[in-house]
Amino acid sequence: MSPESSEKLLAKERAPGRRYDLYWGQPSETFVDGVGGILMSTSVSKIDFYKTTKSEPDPEAPGEPLETREVVCRVILPTPQLVEFVINQIAGMTAHQQPLIEAFEKQTEAIKTLLKRISPSENA
Repeated sequence: MSPESSEKLLAKERAPGRRYDLYWGQPSETFVDGVGGILMSTSVSKIDFYKTTKSEPDPEAPGEPLETREVVCRVILPTPQLVEFVINQIAGMTAHQQPLIEAFEKQTEAIKTLLKRISPSENA
């Protein structure tokens, strides 16, 4: 892809050893419910993501649901990039902790307000 491309430029980096232009391509999207596992080696890491396909009462633990989960996506990337990603995400969340907490609290209150407007008969 080149600057002449009609694709959107997302980021530029010009640091020693890190020189790139990042463009928006055609990424695949898959909704997942969670992380099923991570396999890490010194060079490559694999992250498995799952979807919950079924939830039913657990006969071995009354009152508890037993979920059936299916791995639906695996992302494979160089381990140094995974580590860098995690460090950057934690640093970003730490640096913006108070605004994030406030945003989560606002979302929670907005959802509570909406739920209070729905009568139980509408939920059936």
